[in-house]
Amino acid sequence: MDLTAAYSRAFDETANLPDTERAAVMKERLSDKFKQFYRPRPATPESQQRFDGRIAASLNQFPALRPKYEAVSANFSGMIESALASFRRTLPDMGPVGDVYLVHSLGEMDGGTRQFDGVRYFIFGADMIARIHTPETQRPFFHHELFHIYHGRSFSGCDPIWCDIWSEGLAVLAAQELNPGATDQQLLLTLPAPIRPAVDANFTEAICFVRARLDSLSSNDYSQLFNFRRPNERLPARSGYYVGLLIAAEARKTMSLADLARLVPEQARPVFQAAIDKLASCPG
Repeated sequence: MDLTAAYSRAFDETANLPDTERAAVMKERLSDKFKQFYRPRPATPESQQRFDGRIAASLNQFPALRPKYEAVSANFSGMIESALASFRRTLPDMGPVGDVYLVHSLGEMDGGTRQFDGVRYFIFGADMIARIHTPETQRPFFHHELFHIYHGRSFSGCDPIWCDIWSEGLAVLAAQELNPGATDQQLLLTLPAPIRPAVDANFTEAICFVRARLDSLSSNDYSQLFNFRRPNERLPARSGYYVGLLIAAEARKTMSLADLARLVPEQARPVFQAAIDKLASCPG
């Protein structure tokens, strides 16, 4: 479901409008194409203001981004089909992935799943792929996101932080195993700065920071581990991906990747706990 041209067309057709009117027309045009995605979430005045700001920012940035954005659109089908074929050679029970949406994400995402009104969508943002990825990172990136689809069939309805650590760690591990010799850059462990060396230099603190929050439902804790906020001056942003990889790799010593992916949350928790306990001893 390639909606990238819809953004390009609306961008061109609104070029002569005043900025405020242009952003309003763009919002309406995009919503007509994919109303589930192109709306403020949650529906609050503050979210509406942020959403409007994202549209305005995308308009300012698009001229410079457009060549790479359109190249992503032109090459996307071939890239994901190639990644899916190699994924199925390792995990042949993958099955169909369903509809895949390629959109201008207004800076939200390079790829992943989103749930709207009880329906899960598999979405890729051509703008963020163009901004973040190089030809070297694309294949591991697609494998990472495909693994989430594969894993999600067994591992769902799990909300605490440990579930995110487990899910993302396994996805990084899958990308690593499906791309032997993959670098940290290819695994996206260098955004916004190299994660591995900073975690390794403060290893026990990093593991114990996660252990203290395993049952947390806090969006602040999630942001510190997976977004671009640093937990403190020693631990890097997005450290949850690398700590998750370490936990998944420890669990992988006794189980296959496919068997780990098939664990439901109740089965996965003791495997996760045993793995993180082996990595470091934490006070308390």
